[in-house]
Amino acid sequence: MSIKRKVALISAGVIICLAAAIGWWYVSDTYVEFLPLIPNDKNELVEVEGYADFYKNLEILMKEEGIDYRINILDHPEVPLKIALNKNRVAGLTKKACDIVWVYQHRERDYPSFPCAGEGYEGVVFYKDSLRNRNDSAIDLTCNDIKATEQIFQSAVKKAGGPAHWNIKLPLAVYYRQYYGYVNKAGEKIVEIEMPLMGDISSLWYQFDPPSDGGDIFLHAVINLTRKEIVSFYNNGNA
Repeated sequence: MSIKRKVALISAGVIICLAAAIGWWYVSDTYVEFLPLIPNDKNELVEVEGYADFYKNLEILMKEEGIDYRINILDHPEVPLKIALNKNRVAGLTKKACDIVWVYQHRERDYPSFPCAGEGYEGVVFYKDSLRNRNDSAIDLTCNDIKATEQIFQSAVKKAGGPAHWNIKLPLAVYYRQYYGYVNKAGEKIVEIEMPLMGDISSLWYQFDPPSDGGDIFLHAVINLTRKEIVSFYNNGNA
């Protein structure tokens, strides 16, 4: 091999190494806003809108996992470009920051509710003192109450042929649960369930304030725990 060719190969190698080093520095030292990603019904990762509590949860998560980040003028975290380009990593972080049980385990403040999870459900239960307009009849529920409620609810839905019986397209397992309870005039224990779709992270909250619409993005059920039956089950109007 001629000296000229050797010099050319060495030069090319140096240029490639420099380009790789510059590229690595760029993706490591360039920060962009974290854009949450979730899988859609085709299992494709799509961008969704975050919300205040989501970004607070995300900060706790990134600190725990040792991810370097910055906060921009919108109070949203910015992460290195090398992380933002890894869609599976972003989707994993998004899912974990929306995990109710994980969030409660790592909370930095008290919520007016506590988590309960079991077969086919995951959600939070609101203390009676946090409920508006139900203080006279509101009751505190336990996770055992929630387990019994879900057994009644899921069994009745399955027996009816699924949520489609109520013109609801998606299965119960893809909805978070938010529970509160009270005693009706007949002295029966009633549990109401608000159900935001898991993928719609902006609908997840820790203060009790259910929306009035939302279509299949948001469902509502009323269970009579004393009679062991569904009182009502429907979606919250038109999205």
